[in-house]
Formats: sequence, structure tokens, C-alpha cells
Amino acid sequence: MRTALLLSLLACALLSPARAAGPVVGTVVTSDEWIVHRNPKGKEEEFTGHVHYHAGPTKVDADWALYKHAIKQWQARGHVVVNQVEKSGDIFTAHGDQGMLYESDRSGELTAKDRVTFERQAIEGGTDYGEAQRATWRGREVATLLGKVRTWGPRAESWSDRADYEAGKVTLTGGRPVVHRFEQPDSRWNGVVKADVVTAIQPEHRLDADGSAQGWLIFPGGEKSAKGRKKKPLHGNR
Repeated sequence: MRTALLLSLLACALLSPARAAGPVVGTVVTSDEWIVHRNPKGKEEEFTGHVHYHAGPTKVDADWALYKHAIKQWQARGHVVVNQVEKSGDIFTAHGDQGMLYESDRSGELTAKDRVTFERQAIEGGTDYGEAQRATWRGREVATLLGKVRTWGPRAESWSDRADYEAGKVTLTGGRPVVHRFEQPDSRWNGVVKADVVTAIQPEHRLDADGSAQGWLIFPGGEKSAKGRKKKPLHGNR
């Protein structure tokens, strides 16, 4: 399920700015104005106007950014854009209005007045998109989308109130999540599932639906179908 991949990329891409605080070779931070503040709370570096951070495959742009050395925290505000180029050549981009990152536990969040949006431009397979009211993460293995979560792309689309990613597994909850899988040239079945909880396990290519599950699957073949397909309804607890 591509939702799992989108969330895992979100965690990796948004975590990357943590490297900016250290003496990393090749790291570049530019802005219209740079001010170093020294106060009882510790040293702070403030960047204002066209802030651009670039380290390796990661780029971050914002109107304003602040790094607090004492608590090892990054803050960014205004047209925050995170761009990450993966080893595969795929490009991941996230947009928000305000972001925050703690280096100590590698946790952070991205929020927006309207919607946090993100997309993955794949070398093969088209572009996937997603949106939510808030995105949070911890390390590279845990990420969560909150508030009217939607993902869509050439292979599948989904709706839920919450999407949690951890170690290759995505769990959709809230608002009776829906997952719609489209027919593909190499895998021609398609279907829709709706349940209290929908879980996609990426390594096993498995989709579990728990709690008053409903939906249907369409497989190629079937003599009784005008289109040569069989439609199988799904009902039950799983």
C-alpha cells in the first residue's frame, strides 16, 4: 500500500534537518538576515527571510527559522517546504506553515493553517499525494498524520481521521477508514474496504480490516459477469 511508503518518507524527510546543528560537511544555510542571540537560556541562531537549508539530498525552505542550542530544537515558520531525494531517485516534498524538531529524541511536527500536503514523485509508477491537518514523527520509523487524512495516487486512495506508520505498518483509524485499491496492469484485481480499523502491512503486501468490515473485491474472470469479472462482497468483523 502506497500510504505506508508515503508516511515512511515523511518521517525520513522531515527528520533530516536535525543534521544542520552539527558540523556536517556540505551543509549550507542561507538567509537574508542571520542573528546570534546570547541570553540566560543559551545561544540561539535566528534566520530571517528566504531561509534555505541544504545538506546532501535534503532541502528545507522557510520564511524564518530558529535554532535553540540549549534544548537542541529547530523551529521554522512561513511557507515551510521540505524536499528529499531518495536513493531510488524518487522525490518527496512536504508543505506546511510551521515546523518544529527536537534533536534529542528526533521528534517533531509539521502543521498548517489549512492543510499539510505532501507528494512523492516516483521514477516509476506516477505521483502519490497526501494531506492532513497535522503531521508528527519520532525518529525514522514512526510517523502520524492527524485530521481528515487523505492519500491518493495511481494505485490506491484512502480516507481516515488518523494514519499511524511504524516499522512498515500503517494503521488507519477514526471516521470509519476507507481504502480503495485500483486495478493495475500487473495485478488486475481492485476493490474497496471500509472498517473501524484498516491496517496495511507493507512487507507482506497485506491489508487487514477489523470492526464491521464492508466492501467488495473484483477479480478478472467469471462467466456470469458482463465484463468478465466476479464481484465479491466483504462483510464481517475482519
